[in-house]
Amino acid sequence: MKYKGFVAFFIVVALCCGCAPKHKPATTVITVAVPQWYAPEKVSALGQAVRDWNTARPATIVSIKILAGKREALLQKILLAAQRGELADAVLVRNEWLGRLAADGLIDPLPASTAATVRQSALPSLLPAIADEQNVWAVPFDADALVIWLRHDLANQRDPGWSSRPWTAEHFATLSKALTDRSNPQAVRYGFAFPGARALNTAVTFLAWYLGRGGRLVDEQGRLTLDVAVASAALEWLLDLVKSGAAPNTTASLEQNDVFRGLAGGAYAMTLGGSWERSMLARQSQLGGQIAAFPIPAVGDRPSTTVLGGWSFVLLKKHRAETAEFLASAFSPPVQENKLIQDGLLPTHVVILSNRWFETNPDGRTLSAALTTGRALPLQTGLAAYLDRISTMVAAVFLGAETPQIAADRAAHDIRDFQ
Repeated sequence: MKYKGFVAFFIVVALCCGCAPKHKPATTVITVAVPQWYAPEKVSALGQAVRDWNTARPATIVSIKILAGKREALLQKILLAAQRGELADAVLVRNEWLGRLAADGLIDPLPASTAATVRQSALPSLLPAIADEQNVWAVPFDADALVIWLRHDLANQRDPGWSSRPWTAEHFATLSKALTDRSNPQAVRYGFAFPGARALNTAVTFLAWYLGRGGRLVDEQGRLTLDVAVASAALEWLLDLVKSGAAPNTTASLEQNDVFRGLAGGAYAMTLGGSWERSMLARQSQLGGQIAAFPIPAVGDRPSTTVLGGWSFVLLKKHRAETAEFLASAFSPPVQENKLIQDGLLPTHVVILSNRWFETNPDGRTLSAALTTGRALPLQTGLAAYLDRISTMVAAVFLGAETPQIAADRAAHDIRDFQ
């Protein structure tokens, strides 16, 4: 009986051991924070990139964290959360914020292999915004460019020969006047509108005209600068459009959203806006099919140029080791192509410029040229203060508080002081 008892005991032990749950390897979760308008359900390319990664790497999965709030407040939210170490492993940020994030010690430069990939394959025009001589600070995910949005149906009606003339600033001013309709004094349709209120987009859109006249963003020593003569000439040219009645006299109160809504609703025939507004026009405007993207007009014999911006992924401090590899996958040609075709968002990888989309899409040639020849704002610690000072200069002119010459001179003096 004792023998049978021992046998039964060992059988029970063996059965228990066989039934014991096997320990699964721990799953590492990489958290990537993105603004709400880049949520995977809104940007299918990002959602697919996450699914592909998680399928191939079940032991190291990516989780997307959504950041709510308007763009103007997003930087402060990111700064505070990153300082507390409670944000994520990586976050998608505006290129203009990179200098501040790097200077505050909140982000790490990319590891060597990822940095080499970015330097070799990113749009060359984007590199000044994301890299310095020593480091690459971000993986570019989405590019954007400023363009002229034009009601071509109205242009054909009001100025039939407009498309056969050289696309210069002089021609643009003439077209703006021709497109202005005062037949209804209570609802004037202006030929052109642009933001003049003190806001970030006011500064960026002004810089497009400034660069088109040969203005510099940095001097020979690599410091932020403002060429007074060029800035005052650009301000004077814009001011003349208001004085002539081709642009609204409420310019000083207009922000970029106001300008877009005016274009979408038919109050303006032309605006200077972002490439991202194409999808918004398709959703929000019955006039979307009559609006096309054109280059920012050149001044004299100078080539057309524009401001190139975008959103890039950065590595926050104490990120998980595999994070950079996922960010590189979001930069890869398949994801960037999917982002262009499915989501209508511009690529950051240079090989995608040869995609047929740029030949078949009505805006394709304009956007391709903008990505190729655009000027990115430089990676500088003082860039945020620079842009704020530029927007203050523009607002002062259109409020009538300062002349273009005085406003530009004051701004240039202030910019020298906060290097």
